[in-house]
Amino acid sequence: MLHFWRTWDQKEIDYIEERNGGLFAYEFKWGNQKAKEPKDWQEAYPHSTFEGININNYLTFIT
Repeated sequence: MLHFWRTWDQKEIDYIEERNGGLFAYEFKWGNQKAKEPKDWQEAYPHSTFEGININNYLTFIT
């Protein structure tokens, strides 16, 4: 199942996969920017994984 996540104060995660009983969160950035995992997400879903996707690693994500 696919999701996105956003708080009332506009913190967000672009893409979330729910599979095999886990949550896998991905934040997409243009160029070389690094994504930071929102603290609110960490606190709400401490057993999830988070990965920032940018120009340097997007090929790994899509293949």
